[in-house]
Amino acid sequence: MEPSLAADYSWQLWTPYRGGFAPLGLPLFPFAIWTVMHHLRMFANPEYGVLLVYHDGRLVHRSGLFPRHARFPFMARKDLQIGDVWTDPQHRNRGLASFALYQLVGAKAGRGRRIWYVVEAGNAPSLRTVEKSGFVLVGTGARTKRLGLALLGQFVMESPQGLA
Repeated sequence: MEPSLAADYSWQLWTPYRGGFAPLGLPLFPFAIWTVMHHLRMFANPEYGVLLVYHDGRLVHRSGLFPRHARFPFMARKDLQIGDVWTDPQHRNRGLASFALYQLVGAKAGRGRRIWYVVEAGNAPSLRTVEKSGFVLVGTGARTKRLGLALLGQFVMESPQGLA
């Protein structure tokens, strides 16, 4: 069944082509950095964006859409990753994340492309959402540090399952 939003919600898919360094209602950091990465072609493809859900004009959910880049070396060139997902605590358990996932996968899925959703093992609500949406576990991994900084590290697959 296709997830839907209540009438008092609206949504949009923001991309750097729409203008600005960050979507309306979001802080410049880290979104401006990702926009600069997009413009400098540091992503493997040009499909960086953020799905935004508003309630009566106020931002209550975001789901980032990221092409492969240095932090996620296991992804293929055409792959996308849904991440940096956040929902306002007052609007949780209303299907906003499921709606966003459905919209992003529906718009971006394609032949020869994987859609990734990287989530920490202890994030039970996020795990339930992606499992309900049909995602399957393909492996586990760990974040690494570079020069002692997590910001410069990578997410490395430790035990991939079924990746060819």
